[in-house]
Amino acid sequence: MLTLTALLVAASTATPIPDVVTTKYKVYRRWEFTLPNETWMPVGEGLSFAGLGDEPFATRLDGTALLIDGDGDGLPDLRIASEDTEKGATPLVVLKNGEDGARRAIRLSDRGGWHFGPAGAVVGEFNGVLFKVIDQDCDGRFDGIGKDALVVGRGESAAYLSEVVTVGDELFRLEVAEDGSELRFSSFEGESGVLDVHDGYQTDGKLQRFVVRDLSGRYSFDLGKASDGLRVPVGAYRLEDARVVLGKGEVEVTRGKLAPMDVEADEDFVLEWGGPLEATFDYARQGAAVQFRPDQVWYRGFAGEIYAGWDPRGESPKFTVKAKETGEVLVDAIFPGSS
Repeated sequence: MLTLTALLVAASTATPIPDVVTTKYKVYRRWEFTLPNETWMPVGEGLSFAGLGDEPFATRLDGTALLIDGDGDGLPDLRIASEDTEKGATPLVVLKNGEDGARRAIRLSDRGGWHFGPAGAVVGEFNGVLFKVIDQDCDGRFDGIGKDALVVGRGESAAYLSEVVTVGDELFRLEVAEDGSELRFSSFEGESGVLDVHDGYQTDGKLQRFVVRDLSGRYSFDLGKASDGLRVPVGAYRLEDARVVLGKGEVEVTRGKLAPMDVEADEDFVLEWGGPLEATFDYARQGAAVQFRPDQVWYRGFAGEIYAGWDPRGESPKFTVKAKETGEVLVDAIFPGSS
């Protein structure tokens, strides 16, 4: 017979019973999510999704148009014309399993061949916080740690699906059912620290998203809205992608030479990054004239991060080109249309 002490020890070492959240699959007719690794998958001769019937949804070409069997009965009932994807449009198609009515929503794009991406997510609420899990790799499963995508809260900025999530200042282990029908939350028992990418950021721009992932690929977080830092499991984290917005302009931030961010137990790691920036650019010289384009200028931040795709509006940076041998100023330039 177990004594009371033995019972208490057994209880303290038992695996915590998870809280189970039932999800609903939601179709997003206006897709505004930003994914950490958005990949358009080739359509091929059929669309297959785990848990959505044994047979793929047949597809075939009709000239440049795509015909799709949207209900799995073997007959094409949807036609998407190539013209429907002009100007970046991505038509929505909802595929349905005739047996149980299960659905998967996809967006289509003609990219020199038909490709598709997700247009839906499983959604559940835990401790007052919404969780949206997106089948980012379009295999029909929602449990791909480091492959699928996760949005915590009511925004549209997704990190990779992570084994651990932060709710308030608490960490929870997250398990997702293969078919996405359930989210299971249990207490995280490991060591943690705080990762802060806001306090040490020198810029006039607003940090919209800052997705990190640890070197093992098990943990991923979006720190874009975590103005006071975010509690995360200890480990070394790398920048996966980020976005900065200033007025109507925005710029993508990539890792470049930014070193891993080492979060230690019960410590705060504050990343020092942003300005001042250094710029390199391609140019052509014709006599005394120097020509270069805004889309061929690359900016490197204080910590080695790269700012790409900047479309300057308003006041432009001033570029001074000097002769290497004499230091003579050849030209001062700003981008056209800037003030």
